[in-house]
Amino acid sequence: MKNLILILLTLLCLVGCKKDVNQSFVINGKINGDIPKYIYLKYGNIKDSSLIENNEFKFYGVIKNPTKADFVIHPISSINKSFYIENSSFDIEITSEKKKYKDIELNFINIDTIFNNNTSKIQYDFENFIKEFKNSSDWESKLSNKLNELILKNPENQYSGDILSEITEQSILPINEIESLFKKLDLEKQSKNSIWRIKKILYPIEKINVGQNISDFELPNNKGFLINTNSFRGKYLLIDFWASWCIPCRKQNIELLKVYKNHKNKDLEILGVSIDNNKANWLKAIDKDSIIWQNVIEINGFESDILQKYNVISAIPHNYLIDPNGKIIKENISINELEKLLNE
Repeated sequence: MKNLILILLTLLCLVGCKKDVNQSFVINGKINGDIPKYIYLKYGNIKDSSLIENNEFKFYGVIKNPTKADFVIHPISSINKSFYIENSSFDIEITSEKKKYKDIELNFINIDTIFNNNTSKIQYDFENFIKEFKNSSDWESKLSNKLNELILKNPENQYSGDILSEITEQSILPINEIESLFKKLDLEKQSKNSIWRIKKILYPIEKINVGQNISDFELPNNKGFLINTNSFRGKYLLIDFWASWCIPCRKQNIELLKVYKNHKNKDLEILGVSIDNNKANWLKAIDKDSIIWQNVIEINGFESDILQKYNVISAIPHNYLIDPNGKIIKENISINELEKLLNE
């Protein structure tokens, strides 16, 4: 009886231990070249650090499905390619080299080898497939079949969505084929960025232009109230897209404050649209910059439908001047131009 209990306890322990391994990841890393004190791992919204000892480092964590990751070395670094972490124990070897680029010292990180990582094998296989068949006469057909095979076998793996977004942006395959492949992905497990990159090509949003009427939108302000652009009719409205982390935006806030104080009781309103994904940073910036005009936040950032419609694709600050009737009269108006127009 005692032996039977011991056997059962051992089996339970083995099952439990195996479950823990499958639900977490362990990165056993080795670094060569210019070796810093710490190395950082970034994936999703997480940034972790590891002390490097004897050229080795480790990272531990838990993820729901294979996820794209990058190594970072402070203060500034660049990596040759992203890799994927998954809930397993795997080994990775990298080389770090300090180089100067435009008088800035960068840490260039090169991933040399990855062992015992299933997603890396999938990635390596697909990269070799491209090298072998890219110049073949039936490249499109081969690529479509390969992507279909990849996605059907790995619908939850973020690599599937990432590579499909890259292929989509290269306009290699017809849109209907891309859409068919896209629908086979488990979208809940894919990165938001890859989904957005594919969707903006499959289902493009009509962009606004100077001379057209404004496309009204509604977003929450810093006090939690919803603000709609249609509430500003009757005055000139400057819609200013910005963020707390954008240095040019913060400098422009100082100049905008002067203009706003001169014209707020006459003919000008400003609506700041922050693309911060951190509300606390947004609120701190409003306070620090003494912003007194209406400010709303779009936490989806550049992936927002609003920003797509307003052609704010990758750079801020970006603004639109709207006339009292709701017509767009200028895109990216300078402070001097704005002041001159309001003084006329």
